[in-house]
Amino acid sequence: MSNHSALFTSVLENPADDTTRLVLADLLRESDDPHEQARGRFLWAGVMVAHFNRETNPTDPICRSALDEITASTKQGYPARCLSLLGLGPSPFSIKDWPWEITLDQIAVRCGQYEGVFTRGMLSELTLTLGEWYEVGTKALALWPLDRIVITDAPGLIFTICKSGNEWELDCGLELEERGVQPTDSDPDLWVIRETYPDRQSLVKWIARDSEDLMYRLNQMMEEQ
Repeated sequence: MSNHSALFTSVLENPADDTTRLVLADLLRESDDPHEQARGRFLWAGVMVAHFNRETNPTDPICRSALDEITASTKQGYPARCLSLLGLGPSPFSIKDWPWEITLDQIAVRCGQYEGVFTRGMLSELTLTLGEWYEVGTKALALWPLDRIVITDAPGLIFTICKSGNEWELDCGLELEERGVQPTDSDPDLWVIRETYPDRQSLVKWIARDSEDLMYRLNQMMEEQ
């Protein structure tokens, strides 16, 4: 396995580790490939801006440089192109179809019903239809440390992904108020069904099948109420 592949795998396996992200960013920025260089600059900038936001020191010259890098990369279409490569949005790709905004260390890129949020230099959230999630979930999760998926055609439905100890968890949750159901003392604001995995490879392998299964079980829960 190359240094690049090993570092990328480590980033996916340890999504909270900024040190590994920065090492990967440095390696990518040293590449002769301009696309790899763009990935590295965007990754470095995302991590640095997040760090300075946590330190509440956004006026630091390094932070300003990182913000400029994020803005330049986004204007050139790097985040939008990442979403297009997943099969989202119009084809052929055009940056004009993807308006964007930057809020602190998050870059949100939108196209119609689609949205991708990049945090600390990598895609962390997706907004799309349920069928599209079933279709692109495996590829998206293999490439990015996704932790939240918002489903547009099922109000209140979200999938969340997190690492808990050495295991991984996929939650299928329903925000009751979004479905016009008023929470009570006996019903929480969010109904959740969970699947656990021994490692991330298993999560990626079964993400489409298990997302569909969790949705089916959640529907059963709703019918029983």
